[in-house]
Amino acid sequence: MRVVFSIAIGAGLALAGWSQAVVEHAVITGAGSTGAAAGSGAGKAVGGIFEGAGKTLGSARNEISAASAVAGASKAAATKEQFVPQPVDPSQITAGMDREDLLAKCGKPSMRTSQTKNYQLVENYWYYTAEHEPVVVTLRDGTVASVIGPPKAAAAR
Repeated sequence: MRVVFSIAIGAGLALAGWSQAVVEHAVITGAGSTGAAAGSGAGKAVGGIFEGAGKTLGSARNEISAASAVAGASKAAATKEQFVPQPVDPSQITAGMDREDLLAKCGKPSMRTSQTKNYQLVENYWYYTAEHEPVVVTLRDGTVASVIGPPKAAAAR
């Protein structure tokens, strides 16, 4: 099977090379007596195309290198300041607290979404308990409106 595959690849490459040679020969010889002049102009045109492509690829390579350097620096900075959420006690969160008190007691949430409903800012903050149970705090215009926690914590309140 490998032999057949190798022969097929070799034949394909040979055919591609032969096709290229036929095209170049046709361009160089041209039609009738103007073959030499056409070949000369075609050679310069093809050379110009490859030169332009080389310049484009060179500038693209430089841009990619610069972008990689910036991304590498950003990734290094991100790994230094990686956020690790701290477990919270849902009993410390009560309806009526303002956003600043919530953040002071519980810290930055694991995830946060915000939207506007009926001209009112509604934010959802996700925290986790020490047992890795989710706690969802809903704020309306910066004030805690509801706390949805694990069943154990809800029963204890």
